Amino acid sequence: MKAPGTREPWVDAAMSFYSKHMWKECYHAATMALEIKDKQLVYTCDPLVWGSWAHDLASISAWHLGHKDEAMRHCRDAIEADPNDDRLKANLKWMEDALNSPAEEQAGSQPDVDQGSDTVDGEGERSSEGSDGSKTD
Repeated sequence: MKAPGTREPWVDAAMSFYSKHMWKECYHAATMALEIKDKQLVYTCDPLVWGSWAHDLASISAWHLGHKDEAMRHCRDAIEADPNDDRLKANLKWMEDALNSPAEEQAGSQPDVDQGSDTVDGEGERSSEGSDGSKTD
């Protein structure tokens, strides 16, 4: 991995694992990104990796791995980083509701990762969408 001391390659790896439903690897890469606290001010620095993205991926993968409390903690951290992201808020509510509902209602359910204003598109790229669903970037 090039530049393992920066968040960008770890978040890229987490996104790749996410798209392949490789939850353990996704969680590892996302949490490795989050361990990096020194934001290097270089031209390759991507502001997205310093926002909610790594916490979002850690939350989703933790949920799939059965680490419900960890998933909710990362989701709360993602919301703290991006308080205007309605999808993150909806994911947290969904997780809370899932934990408070009977087990048979939870079977097969997972947090939503593909709706809201800031989404992960089918090609593993973060994008913004307008209210009509059209991409704005």
